Amino acid sequence: RSQLRSELDDLTRRLIDQAIEARTNAHAPYSGFAVGAAVRSADGRVYSGCNIEISSYGLTIVLSASLYSLPGLRGGQKLEAIAVIGPQIENTAIWPCGACRQAIWDLAPDASIYTATPDGRVE
Repeated sequence: RSQLRSELDDLTRRLIDQAIEARTNAHAPYSGFAVGAAVRSADGRVYSGCNIEISSYGLTIVLSASLYSLPGLRGGQKLEAIAVIGPQIENTAIWPCGACRQAIWDLAPDASIYTATPDGRVE
């Protein structure tokens, strides 16, 4: 369901804002596809991360590896919400890649997932 960022509750807007901020740290010199994400644990803590590309594609760090390697999440914290922000493609927000979707399914199957476009539409 698509809605405007301004229509969301404060916690969700802040989560999206942190994903937007994390995206500024992405390193994507080969694809130009910078992605940021933020996750909120059940205790209210927010962790953020971004993709990091290197010339050996197999060693590239996608969001799932970036986020799930954080100390707070390694302890088994339950995640309640995830925001993913990347480049807008034909007026559509991007969604997590297959590897990230699998990590979400395995580690946070009940988490809400939000993705947003630069113009403020959220799905």
